Amino acid sequence: MSTPSPYAKELQLASLAVQRAALLTEQLLSAVDKGALDKSDDSPVTIADFAAQASIIAAIHNVFPEDDIVGEEDATALRSNPTLLERTWDLATSVHLDDAASEAQLHTPATRDELLDLIDLGAKGACTPTSRTWTLDPVDGTATFIRGEQVLLFGRWARGALLPARALEKVPQVAETARVSFIDTRAAKTQDLEAHGRVAATLGCPWPNPVDLWSAQMRYVAIAVQGGCNAFIKLPLSDDYRSKIWDHAGGMLIVQELGVLVTDLEGRPVDCSQGRTLASCHGMVVGPASVHGRIVEAVKQVRGL
Repeated sequence: MSTPSPYAKELQLASLAVQRAALLTEQLLSAVDKGALDKSDDSPVTIADFAAQASIIAAIHNVFPEDDIVGEEDATALRSNPTLLERTWDLATSVHLDDAASEAQLHTPATRDELLDLIDLGAKGACTPTSRTWTLDPVDGTATFIRGEQVLLFGRWARGALLPARALEKVPQVAETARVSFIDTRAAKTQDLEAHGRVAATLGCPWPNPVDLWSAQMRYVAIAVQGGCNAFIKLPLSDDYRSKIWDHAGGMLIVQELGVLVTDLEGRPVDCSQGRTLASCHGMVVGPASVHGRIVEAVKQVRGL
């Protein structure tokens, strides 16, 4: 007889909230004008990002008001742009699950001010060692979302899919570094692709991979579903660069359950309790446990350590 999960309530709520957010973002995909604008770091954001963050946080905060929530977006742009706010409000409040009983478990913002405050609740959240924290990126890889490329690559998941590690097969452990298959993206402006190539050459493995994925979470997904890759690295161009927690937390957990190690460039475990960024983690090494140490050593060699 199986033991009920102590987090069954949380899992049920999160599953429904993600399903509703997936329907919401899918609806925007068909719009010619996705309500996009550029943020201060030159990355784009759409009304789907704002509406999805508000929708998910509304559901979680209503049931678990004491929990902390970290979301990528803040409502500054919406507070200064009534047209954008109205489009976000319409999207966030008009999309519902088909099953009425399921939808009844999810809170929906009742006013525009509540919607703005819910988005900002995520913007103010920070992971700490003493708080239970939910971490979300409403749309990871917004640039590819705007162009429809993410949907083309993973079209069968266009309506959204939950990816529980327990439903997936373990990532095969390889004995030789020649069987390491890195996934990367040439569009990223924060990582040293030339160094990535030298790491691959040191390991004697192929590079670059013909599959190019901008979204970090989708790279974890590609590894988890064994989509032609089993590893990725991130050697930042700047010593000061630190990844954001919402770009990694969910995907990290899934691949770790499947036999993949995730560390910084020195081989140290990633600490997710340092705030909104992975403050103590410089760079990333992600790969099967059987060869992860050798990938770390190759990274150190390329870095001249």
